[in-house]
Amino acid sequence: MAKWIMVFAISILIAIVGAFFLVNSGILQARLQQELQTRCQCQAKLGPVRIPFQWPLSVRVGPTTITRGPISAEAQWLHVVIASFTAPYDIRVQLVKPKVTVQLEVTKMSEESGGAAPSAGAPSTRFVPPPLRLRVKILDGEFKANDISVQKLNLEFAQKLLMRSSAELLVSARVRTPWVPGDWPVTIDGNGLTFGEEVIKATSIKAWVADLHANIQGTSLLAEGRHRWLAEIQVPDLSKLPKPPFEIPASDWRGALHVQAELIKPDAATGWQANGRINASNVSANVNYRQEKTSVIGPVAVQLQSQFNYTDKGIAVPKVTGVVDLTQAQVESAGVLTKPAHVPLRFEVAAEGPGETLTLKKFDAHFWQLHANATGQLNLKAPYSANISFNLPLTALNGLETLIVPLKSSPVKGQLAAQADYAGPLTDPMAAKINLRSLQLNKFSADVAYEVQDSMRLRGPVSVNVDAAGELDAGKPKSFRASGQAELSGLSLVAGPFRKEARQKLAADFKLSTLGESLRIDHLNVAGFPGDVRLWGKIEQPTNPKVDVVIVARALNLSALRKALEEYNELIPNGNITGRLAVAGSMKQGSPWAEWPLNVSGQIKADLPEYHFAAAAPADKAAPAEPAPPQPLAQAGFLPKGPLTEKLNLAFEATIGLVQKDNLTAKGASLKGRVAQGRFNGEAQVKEIFGGQFRVQSLQVPLLEPNALIKGQVGFSQIVIQDFLDFVKPELKSMATGRSAGTISFSTRLPSAPTFMDELEANGKLNLNPVTFNTVKIGDLINELIAKIPGVDLPKAKVEPLKGKAAAGFSLSKQVITLSSLSAQDEGNSELDVKGTISLATMESDLKGNFHWANSPVKGCLAEGNADAKGRFVVPLALRGSMHQPKLSLVSDLAGKLAARALECEKNKLIEKAKKEGVKSLQKEAVKALKGIFGQ
Repeated sequence: MAKWIMVFAISILIAIVGAFFLVNSGILQARLQQELQTRCQCQAKLGPVRIPFQWPLSVRVGPTTITRGPISAEAQWLHVVIASFTAPYDIRVQLVKPKVTVQLEVTKMSEESGGAAPSAGAPSTRFVPPPLRLRVKILDGEFKANDISVQKLNLEFAQKLLMRSSAELLVSARVRTPWVPGDWPVTIDGNGLTFGEEVIKATSIKAWVADLHANIQGTSLLAEGRHRWLAEIQVPDLSKLPKPPFEIPASDWRGALHVQAELIKPDAATGWQANGRINASNVSANVNYRQEKTSVIGPVAVQLQSQFNYTDKGIAVPKVTGVVDLTQAQVESAGVLTKPAHVPLRFEVAAEGPGETLTLKKFDAHFWQLHANATGQLNLKAPYSANISFNLPLTALNGLETLIVPLKSSPVKGQLAAQADYAGPLTDPMAAKINLRSLQLNKFSADVAYEVQDSMRLRGPVSVNVDAAGELDAGKPKSFRASGQAELSGLSLVAGPFRKEARQKLAADFKLSTLGESLRIDHLNVAGFPGDVRLWGKIEQPTNPKVDVVIVARALNLSALRKALEEYNELIPNGNITGRLAVAGSMKQGSPWAEWPLNVSGQIKADLPEYHFAAAAPADKAAPAEPAPPQPLAQAGFLPKGPLTEKLNLAFEATIGLVQKDNLTAKGASLKGRVAQGRFNGEAQVKEIFGGQFRVQSLQVPLLEPNALIKGQVGFSQIVIQDFLDFVKPELKSMATGRSAGTISFSTRLPSAPTFMDELEANGKLNLNPVTFNTVKIGDLINELIAKIPGVDLPKAKVEPLKGKAAAGFSLSKQVITLSSLSAQDEGNSELDVKGTISLATMESDLKGNFHWANSPVKGCLAEGNADAKGRFVVPLALRGSMHQPKLSLVSDLAGKLAARALECEKNKLIEKAKKEGVKSLQKEAVKALKGIFGQ
């Protein structure tokens, strides 16, 4: 027996020695590394494995690295001590400087990717731990993930019977996260922890983060799905906490915070529930909020006591009281409001509610000397529907100038009161029903000094009275009334191009009311320096306005408007306008005004003492002369085309004392007519122009047509010819002088149109008396006639222009004047009678006719045979060439015509003489007469 015992002992010794040799030689390390890589499908590199030949048995693993996907873990040393080989087994684990790094990309789990929960009927694997006494210790560990870093991690965990008895946990570390600046000490001390297969229980878990202390206790019955945990968080001093994990523009927090919460899940089929209390006492901070033109700088104090309940239906607040006090802070907004420190700004609330509805027992807003309060109900679930009543009692506004920057120039006077009800979602006020029970601004007066760069400036005294009440339902006015007055006469105002100087009168009073979507304007009267305007009527459908209003302007002063609108000074004449317009129809928002389907009718009368057309820009003499490029036809009419302008129906009347354009001056102009169906039909008159008078009848002007064709009939008298020629074409000024009268029918484009001269058409009659044709000289005609008459020896006549009177009938088309008749009679009773054409483009003429020579020195049958009924010598002639220097010429067969008429005269005389003296004497007389006629 002893022998076998010795053999067994030696065998055991050999086995133990062999085991130690197997481990320490590295054979087991390689096997373990391969087995680990296979089972966890990872890359593993184990350090040297050593089992010291000592008791208790321990295993020591050197530097080890394990990597799988985004997780990388390494440790400098791993010590495992097996202190007992009999139940309960005693295992002690120690990790030295472990380091775990996790780099995760957060993605939404789906059923296809394995995100679905296991089905209720799926079999579960029950893990039954062996009877094990476990101790785990981590020294100087490190953990890094996307948004968190844990350094100096030290952990001690001990459980006498794994997952069957209470455990102890002690953790200390420093935590760093981008949400909170710096790194913060964290300590967790857990006693009475129980980790079991069916239950997790903690009698006390205490945690500290800086000065934040949390105490957690509770139980989770995993098999039943029942949970109940209590948590209590205390912060005795907020100043010792890190900055909150979100951007709050505040610092130097003070005060205490106490939160108690209970989390319950009654069973597996019921969702989580929570209830608790929050108490923030003497909380304060220094706020430094700056956003665009609004800032809040300085201390803010908060007091809050609140209860809360949470279920899967939402959050409920059974009770809350609180105060937010910004009295010591400076508040500024958009350069309008400036609240210095010590001016009250405080909000106080007290509310309660058993469920999702919070009842406001008290809500007071105290700003300066304004005290507003509200009561009502608020739903704590989106969209946070509310039913609240507001009240601001009548409050004197004296002293408001200390807070409102634009009013700081002088003391403010007046009173303000308001009462309103709000019913609807707080997240969408346009969907709510707002009942403004009353708004009163009584006898408000102040000096305003307000400026928005390059757009608006207000300076001076204003006074306002307003009394209003009404109701908005989903942004639409259901009922509304307002009346009041505004006095702005002492105010200097700049709004865009409009300017109003101080001491210029401007006042308004109004009375408005609504019924449904219809706005009734009982009256809106504006009395001011440009004149008085009154408006009344109704406007329906605010989102797509339909109007039916009357506008009356009384003595609208255009001279004042010229000063008020300096940018449009050249477009606005001096004078006054009166009128009455009726406007009915829809205003098609987003479309040009001419396309609005409006009916506009009425009367407008303008009385202008003078109107000056803008002078053309002087030509640059230094620049070389270049021909102007051809201009396209006008693409728009006098008015844009659309339903409004097509239906426009206005009676129009204007008188203008003086009209001036370049070198043209007209006095006593008037225009009268009607704009209808896109056309103006009427008449115009000028009492003094070119030294005479003009009157246009049947004037027709298409207002909507591009490149409009204007028609009419002109009657004129006493027009100074040379002045008219100078205006039409300065180079024609010297052609004639005198005065003219006549009637003309015309059809024309605007003078600015490139086809103006080509399309200008006219016909009529002219009378010129007296008139001098400077380019038609009677002396040249007489001298040329004398030189061409055979056998006549007369002295040359004095060369002078044709003076006397003239009458003409003409037509004009395509720049060609066709004279149907032109009869010019000089002072000596001689007369030029011609017909033909004159080209305005070249000023070339082609005229033919007769010259009736009174008191001609030509005698005998040559004169008697070519005489008219008045005894004037008639000579056929032509007028050709430039009208600046016309050339007079006799017709080609002048001699034959004159001789034929003279022979006829002589023949008649011979016949008479033959009757008396015989044939022989007749033959001698005939030969003598022929010699006299032909100079032989």
